[in-house]
Amino acid sequence: MASQAEKPYGVEHVSRNVKIRLILLFLKALFCQLTVTLYPDFINFSMAEQTTKQSRFKRLTNRYRLVVMNDHTYEEVVTFKLTRLSVYIASCFVFVMLVALTTALISFTPLKYYVPGYGSQSERRELTKLKLRADSLEKQMLYREAYWENVRNVLSGKAELILDTAVISIPELEEIKD
Repeated sequence: MASQAEKPYGVEHVSRNVKIRLILLFLKALFCQLTVTLYPDFINFSMAEQTTKQSRFKRLTNRYRLVVMNDHTYEEVVTFKLTRLSVYIASCFVFVMLVALTTALISFTPLKYYVPGYGSQSERRELTKLKLRADSLEKQMLYREAYWENVRNVLSGKAELILDTAVISIPELEEIKD
């Protein structure tokens, strides 16, 4: 067990309630620090009430400053004044442009042949020819099966004969005399 001299900051003399209060105070300070850095509108409660009353458009048009600094010299390299609205518009524009460029790249270059289900023009023509040939062969096969089925029925005597009972009058030919 460690002696009292080894315990840092005299922690042994602090009650449990005080420790919990210190931890909660630390977390509150940490939360406030994060809140202040991320959302500068929430510095105190009166400003928090004001921001809830602000319209959405007003919040979108509040100006923020983005500063890029050199880590070693703390020199400001670039400074941008931005609003949330301009960031939303710029990000939507970049997204639409990326989608459009990707679509154009795939559809207007030979990359489209790597898309599953999209073949070259010669492959498409060959596939169409093969489909037509398969359809015609299937029709021929059905016709042959029907023919051989009729031949089997005639040879076995099961053929249904439909007699034509209509009277046909054939006119007699006239002789032409020259």
